[in-house]
Amino acid sequence: WVQRARGCRMSGLARHREALAYLLTLATGDVPMVRRDAFVGLREMRRDGEPLEHPRLAEVLLAGLHDIYYEARATAAEAIVELAGDLPLEAREQLTARLARLAGDAQFEVRMAVCTALARVADQTEPTASALVRLHFDPVWKVRGALFEAYAHLAERGVLAPHEARAALDSILITANGYLTEYQIRHHRNE
Repeated sequence: WVQRARGCRMSGLARHREALAYLLTLATGDVPMVRRDAFVGLREMRRDGEPLEHPRLAEVLLAGLHDIYYEARATAAEAIVELAGDLPLEAREQLTARLARLAGDAQFEVRMAVCTALARVADQTEPTASALVRLHFDPVWKVRGALFEAYAHLAERGVLAPHEARAALDSILITANGYLTEYQIRHHRNE
């Protein structure tokens, strides 16, 4: 499985588009680490600026958001960040609804990826705003930090009005990370 998993990553990094159908198959396969790396490959493959088109793309991304392995869910959300613009409206709506539900995931890596993905794929205020509000007091500061970028991107895209985004930003819990008095999350807010 290790070779298949690394092959998925390498296919994406090398932008081997002829491997797209194979990556989509592996993303729904039986080995969790291979599924995770298939989503990494999809994410990396899209970074060349060319649209990624396949009839099963949205279906596989949605399946990734339902995966039982948390790293596969997180990397599927990260892939959506890159692929959102390539997806039809109906698929974007389905992915947005699922991402909104994943805002309550037990794993902070998934919640963090959900923030970023919602900011790229959501075309309507709801259910995005309601999902993000649930994370304002998340126990992990990195999740709250991801909210700042999410709200900024939603305002840039016109999904949220700037005054709504600013009000949401002002209500996020600001804390220090660890024993440092340096408040990285405050720097995010001030940007």
